[in-house]
Amino acid sequence: MNSLERSLVEKAGYDNGWERSSIATDGRSITLASSMHGFTATVRKGSHEKEWSVRFSNGFPLGELRREFPSIIFHEEEIVPWDYQVLCAILRRAAEIAIAVPDAPLIAFNKELESTLAKQGIPHGTEAERIVKQRIGQNYYRKALLSYWKGACALTGFDLPEVLRASHAKPWAECESDSERLNVYNGFLFTANVDALFDKALISFADDGELLLSTRVKEGRFADLGLRPGMHLRWIEDRHLPFLTWHREHLFIKNI
Repeated sequence: MNSLERSLVEKAGYDNGWERSSIATDGRSITLASSMHGFTATVRKGSHEKEWSVRFSNGFPLGELRREFPSIIFHEEEIVPWDYQVLCAILRRAAEIAIAVPDAPLIAFNKELESTLAKQGIPHGTEAERIVKQRIGQNYYRKALLSYWKGACALTGFDLPEVLRASHAKPWAECESDSERLNVYNGFLFTANVDALFDKALISFADDGELLLSTRVKEGRFADLGLRPGMHLRWIEDRHLPFLTWHREHLFIKNI
């Protein structure tokens, strides 16, 4: 990799959520990282003139990228973008995913929580701690969902952040740990009306993402809110399913 190529990779990383870089001792690759998450991306020149090669560190959910980019660029653990623009797009989406998926939000949450409690002199095990914990946690959870769903409603695609809500499938109070509460797969980014319906279990979703409507709501009222039978989530991953199952079996079933 020559100096121009190294500069291009460093710029691609810096502009797309990977602000740290280090050059391999043999000079053939650059490893990109970020203070926002624990993953790395190793980039080298591809075998053809405009191609690049990218490998993410262990644990990175490649399936999230496979859903959004052509299958032809995926070769087991290696991704081969056909030009620089595609490399940038992959790094940008990978960074969005990296700061959203477990356990990046949890790590950031714990760090800010301890700092806030120390600064304000709030002891552990108090009601004040619980309030601060919930406020900080819900803020990080919303940020994670905004990143994961690319700033748009998981059902409708509506993309005005001011009206988007972070909606839990398994409610905050029912979660067994902070890891569950901040798990990006334990919920969805919804517009306010969809969030309210999901929170009250008047809607839910099947394992394939199809919208389920409660019969408790009069026919036609869902249509007034822009919802109709046959709608689906924009996408769904296997890791959503345990939480969706919980929502259906503990909440939605009461409203069928």
